[in-house]
Amino acid sequence: MHNHSIFEFVGQFSSELSELVCRIENQLLAQPLASLIQARLYSKQLVKIISKEEG
Repeated sequence: MHNHSIFEFVGQFSSELSELVCRIENQLLAQPLASLIQARLYSKQLVKIISKEEG
């Protein structure tokens, strides 16, 4: 887990989402368009997890 992430709690639920959110944070200022694409992937994965949990 990366230091001082505001999304550290995500790792409790999904390592894949945790990796995505760390990439988003790390590239946000240097590559904003790439961060938006990663945020979209994050949202899609989150919806999949919620749908699976809710049945």
